[in-house]
Amino acid sequence: MFSVNDQLLQVIEESPKLTKEQEQALVAETSKLSISYFSDLCKHAARRSVAQLVHGVQYLLFWMLEKIYEKQQRDRNHFREKIATQLSSFLQLLQKNSAGWFNTDAPMPHYLWIPIHDELKKFLQAGKTFVLEQTEQELVSIFQSIYNSTTTQPTPSYRQAVYWQKLTGALQLNTFNPDNDHTKCVYTLLCFNFNHSLFVQYVFRCYVQGIVSAESVETHWQQAFQHINRVIPETGLKLLTDEDDCKKSLLKMIRNEINAAFFSKEAENMLQKNLPFHYNLTVAQLAIFFRMQIDAGMLQTENTSEVLRYLSAHAVTTRADTIGVKSLYNNYHQPDRAALQIMMEYNNRMRNVLKSLFDKT
Repeated sequence: MFSVNDQLLQVIEESPKLTKEQEQALVAETSKLSISYFSDLCKHAARRSVAQLVHGVQYLLFWMLEKIYEKQQRDRNHFREKIATQLSSFLQLLQKNSAGWFNTDAPMPHYLWIPIHDELKKFLQAGKTFVLEQTEQELVSIFQSIYNSTTTQPTPSYRQAVYWQKLTGALQLNTFNPDNDHTKCVYTLLCFNFNHSLFVQYVFRCYVQGIVSAESVETHWQQAFQHINRVIPETGLKLLTDEDDCKKSLLKMIRNEINAAFFSKEAENMLQKNLPFHYNLTVAQLAIFFRMQIDAGMLQTENTSEVLRYLSAHAVTTRADTIGVKSLYNNYHQPDRAALQIMMEYNNRMRNVLKSLFDKT
């Protein structure tokens, strides 16, 4: 880079301006950078410190390309664009021919990232192409949110850019499969180690929602464990390098649920069943009452579904001697407006009771 470094800095700073002949000469010299690079690489001194050589050239190219990009955003110049094209071409050659010495966790210059982003954006804007069911737009939103959060700081790393290209390529291939559906999409994301917490929680939540129709909680989680354990990850791919593998995280969460279900079953067999609590509330009101306690932190739990299952078995309402766990679960997550209004009135009564007790002390 030494042969053209000073002249490239002049291009970036535009001081002093180059003549047409100097511009043509600089473009010609810049186009020969790849030859100079391989020539230097063959030298004995370079071989001993090849990693430093690659990292140094990589950093210098990134800095120059970003400076040119900033200038071009304010004032487009055809000559600067030519120089940026030559430098980008050299940087891509460096990436391709530097084996393990190239720093793939370094940020990618805008000149390399923008063409990739434009292609990926077409795929993202057609979000329905990889999730066929209209009801699964939540996954599309999560996918787009994760894409934005991992590629705009201000650009992703080379490794992340390659990851997104490979992942979207696999998802696009799925669309040509007649069996493509939501399950196939989730399985592909799991195979590609899509280990963002939003996605991990989404998959776990899907399994939690399936408990309502399951005959046995323990069997449900055992089957979930088997589903995830069958996933065969793509070698060497990972969305976030600092987070646990997607498969590993889900297996850990599901294993905790299996242990909780086993403990609940054992406890139920060991403890004498108590008389049910009698509430002067409907199922819809009772669900809101329990949610108030859990959301307010009065009732602590790591497994809401198991708590609701227990409460349905140990409580009766004004209208029924038994409470269906599915009814309680649905009213818990989707409160009835009329029931909310009644519980607001009960809340005012409780507040008045507390106030009167406070006044007496």
